Amino acid sequence: MSTLQIKTIWTINLALFLMYMGSSLVLPYLQGSVLEYANVSHEPFDGTVHPIALVPDWLSADNTNKTKQYTDFALSDFLPIPRYDIDRLQNGDRSDSDIVRERYTYPVVYMGSYRGNSIEYDGSHLAVDIRTPIGTPVRSIANGVVVKSVSVDTGIGLYVVVRHSDVPYRGDTIDLYSSYLHLSEVLVEAGTPIEKWELLGLVGQTGIATTPHVHFQIDRSEAPFHVYWPFSLSEIAEEGLDFFSAVNVGYGKANALAYTVHPMQFVHDHEEGAERAIVADESVWAKNVADTTRISKDSAESDITLAAVEVRKIMEDGIFQEPETSLDLVDTSTVSVASLDTDTQAQDEDGEQESAPRSFRTNARAGSVLESRVIALAAEGLIHGDETGFIDVENDITRREAFLLLFRAFDMTPSEEVRFAFDDISLADPFALQLDAAVDAGILSKNSRFRPDDTVTRAEFIKMLTEFADLPLPAPDSDIFADVGRADPFAAHIAAFARIIDLDTDVDESFFPHKTLPRKEAFSIVYTYRERGE
Repeated sequence: MSTLQIKTIWTINLALFLMYMGSSLVLPYLQGSVLEYANVSHEPFDGTVHPIALVPDWLSADNTNKTKQYTDFALSDFLPIPRYDIDRLQNGDRSDSDIVRERYTYPVVYMGSYRGNSIEYDGSHLAVDIRTPIGTPVRSIANGVVVKSVSVDTGIGLYVVVRHSDVPYRGDTIDLYSSYLHLSEVLVEAGTPIEKWELLGLVGQTGIATTPHVHFQIDRSEAPFHVYWPFSLSEIAEEGLDFFSAVNVGYGKANALAYTVHPMQFVHDHEEGAERAIVADESVWAKNVADTTRISKDSAESDITLAAVEVRKIMEDGIFQEPETSLDLVDTSTVSVASLDTDTQAQDEDGEQESAPRSFRTNARAGSVLESRVIALAAEGLIHGDETGFIDVENDITRREAFLLLFRAFDMTPSEEVRFAFDDISLADPFALQLDAAVDAGILSKNSRFRPDDTVTRAEFIKMLTEFADLPLPAPDSDIFADVGRADPFAAHIAAFARIIDLDTDVDESFFPHKTLPRKEAFSIVYTYRERGE
């Protein structure tokens, strides 16, 4: 075969491949995201139904077999799908068989994480995952028009997007887009009007999915695309995060909340005969995500606990403490602390914050090194208790809390007026003056959002500390830890921190830079740095 013939065959193959990619990937995207079939109407909104009708009785061990398909079950194996009740999911008695079924049915909650703790607003997962066997029918929740029907296995698998026009929402009428992901089969075409309860496809495990389920999401019309997702892989790569850790730290939470609605709340609010919503009221989400005494993560999750080798290594330098097992509250009435945040403290006539002395309690183990550090930091006004005087050490620290801790630790002064505003921080919030001071000092860059309620990884906190401390950041000449290479985004910051506190780096050990940071570790880091670095 001649060279010309070979080139001709390759040219034809390339053309066929591009035609396939264009028809299979580009056109569905354009149909769903650009055209949206605006000229196609549907029947008026007349209520909602659940996207899944039945699930197996999960208490039967045979029913949890991931390979067992919908058609393999007998009708007697199924139960009506349990209602999504966040209070029961989060706080229900785990010995209660009904609670077990509910938690198994809804493995990831709205704005939750992949930690398996059923806590809403613990992450940035902007949908509800509904576990059910492969082949289970998936139905449209309301009358609408199919605007996207994708039968190509992508990162989110096969999926369908439905536009619901003029639906009631918070006293107004808006357009919403419901999405159903990870399907095994798509049974509708884009541009088709459908009615509620009409079959869209079958549950699958396509795309990135570890178990058969449907990812059920509702986007607002303002979302820049459907199915909306609050971050790209390139964005989180720049932050040193992978997909799952980005969700767990709440990356993109502000946008997720702005562009989606609680899917199960919407369904339950508009079901026929619905008397009340049984999911958390979205109007209280802000309090939930800002609450510094949130329920702790499930301590059984091995991926978020300190590895034994890490405990042995870092405890030698007194940076982190071995995980506390006691939650005994101690009353240290001789220590004065202020209230939760500077923006909730009283102000004197000159606008300066007053710190109202009060005793505090903490769940640091009585008599532990950690307790002594909490007492010392509270006495200096660096950490504050909540409105009841409780200083929690177990939950992950948020970006707002981490920033305030470091702002106080390095004795910075707020700006007199805000010159640079973050989109997600109110100008009436005194926190804006502190952020502005950090921007002026070059500690923070001028991004559009601060993401105050996102949690913080170890690497992010170390970077914040080294920026506040204005440490020199020479490029490392070798790898630092087994999981921190010299070319990694946070390598220079971690190396600078290790040097200033005399922490021996070891490429045979791990630093776990992408794990979320509990408050107790943040407190110990700041205490140790102030003791050794100043």
